[in-house]
Amino acid sequence: MKKVSKTLTRRSFIERSGTVATGLTLLSGSVVTGNDHLPPAVDDRCAFIYKTPNGTLKDNSVIWNEGIFYLFTMYGQEEMKGNDSLFNSVWLATSTDGVHWKDVGTVIKGQPFAVWSLSVWKAGNRFIMNHGSNSPGDILRFWQSKDLLNWEFLGEDFVVRKPGGERLDCMNVLSIEKEGQTQWYGYATGGLLRSQDGVKWQWKEEFRLSDPNWKITEAGGCAMIGSKYYVTSGWVQALPGDFNYSTLTFVSDHPEGPFQPDFEAFRLNGHSGLITVALWARFCQLPDEMLITNYIVDIHTATPTWWHAPMKKAIVDEQGHLRMGYWKGNEAIKGSPIPIKPHKCTQLFPLLDHQNSSEEKNITYNGDSVRFSRQPGANPSYIGYADPRTTVVILNEQFDIRKGFVFEGRMKVDPLNQGILTKGIPAIGLFLEEQPREGTAILFHTCHLTELGTIRLGEDAHFDCKDRIGFGCAAVAGIKEGLASEFRLLFRNDTFELYLNDLLVQTYFTSGATGRIGFIVRDGEAVLDNFKAWEMNL
Repeated sequence: MKKVSKTLTRRSFIERSGTVATGLTLLSGSVVTGNDHLPPAVDDRCAFIYKTPNGTLKDNSVIWNEGIFYLFTMYGQEEMKGNDSLFNSVWLATSTDGVHWKDVGTVIKGQPFAVWSLSVWKAGNRFIMNHGSNSPGDILRFWQSKDLLNWEFLGEDFVVRKPGGERLDCMNVLSIEKEGQTQWYGYATGGLLRSQDGVKWQWKEEFRLSDPNWKITEAGGCAMIGSKYYVTSGWVQALPGDFNYSTLTFVSDHPEGPFQPDFEAFRLNGHSGLITVALWARFCQLPDEMLITNYIVDIHTATPTWWHAPMKKAIVDEQGHLRMGYWKGNEAIKGSPIPIKPHKCTQLFPLLDHQNSSEEKNITYNGDSVRFSRQPGANPSYIGYADPRTTVVILNEQFDIRKGFVFEGRMKVDPLNQGILTKGIPAIGLFLEEQPREGTAILFHTCHLTELGTIRLGEDAHFDCKDRIGFGCAAVAGIKEGLASEFRLLFRNDTFELYLNDLLVQTYFTSGATGRIGFIVRDGEAVLDNFKAWEMNL
């Protein structure tokens, strides 16, 4: 049995997720409030996008080889949910397109020691796997295979321990060709490792960091992209002001460091509020592109169950910042098209008898374009600005949330007034209905801020922010005025991923979604068009 640590880790945090009342963020003036939005438990749920038929996966890792994706994951039986010390197997699923997965089963089963986070790489003519384990104390154990299906334990001679018995877990491997030789680097929870052949490893040192105020804690992935070296690291309350577990990005010009926090896009993924929905970031190298794989916590079940999430494209922008983007391979998830009739869109808020201007009573249509607006209030200046005015419209279509759907379109928001003290802060977003006049809202503000939370439409439009994306986040923070931006919504079983201009916004959840989608504007004019939708074919 693994010795219990007093330190709060990703494992212990996820087990406790949802038990703490309040989180606070420093990114804007409102507070991220408690767990009143937690959904009821639901059984027999279809995954978004893959789960094991029994038990649960966790800490997924994908390797591509000769046209096939191999998804390896630590694995526990049904009764093991929420207790990492009882994970003692490795599960494998395969896919030819990276979207539709076929169960292979347990390729390493029922070991007398723990099998935790793992990774797989090729060394010569064989594949090597390492995983975190216990002895007691966290250590690394190693396996080898010729075909990725049949695995042989390399034995205790290959076990790696960190001096002093400190935690050593979750090593990711990078091989670099230099002067005709392969140099092997291992990036683990616990520091940097080196190897002569990619098989036999030694712990070398703690990670070198350019800023001593930061630490690579739970190493998730490593990759060389362009001329830079990227290491991802997860931890709770990692970004100042955030409550939840986040994955951070560190970058260096050299494989051994020193590594610098990428402050402008530091939080690669994660959540500022109470609830963990998606976490982790590992790399999967394809012949012509680099992917990122992570997993989703299905918070709609009574005990934690984890899903393999849609894979993302690793995007490095002109400034060298790593971001998670939409992978074109996910087009394979699209099944039968769903016709959209935007001209049947109706206004949900404000109600007609609450409107003060005839300009706010009508939605206008032009082909598949929907245009609607809301004037700012009497005092919209930035000094004391606290009363945005909102309009919500909703499509007539009702999507099948259990089968899942993909919904795409384009959005643009413009101010109605041009003066900086009179135009307010225009915002635009999506509304995912859960009850009559209530649902989850995703708001793109024109001030480098995206907010997700619950909106209730009564006498006024009351928005409770639950999660926030702003400065320091690699995800999309806000929208530019007057710029038409394309969105993609992937939705299944009250869990969704949203992209704007093919960059990940967030993975989040609804509570009892009805399958109806609406649009929101605040203090400005919204134009939405180019709608397309498909059923998921999972």
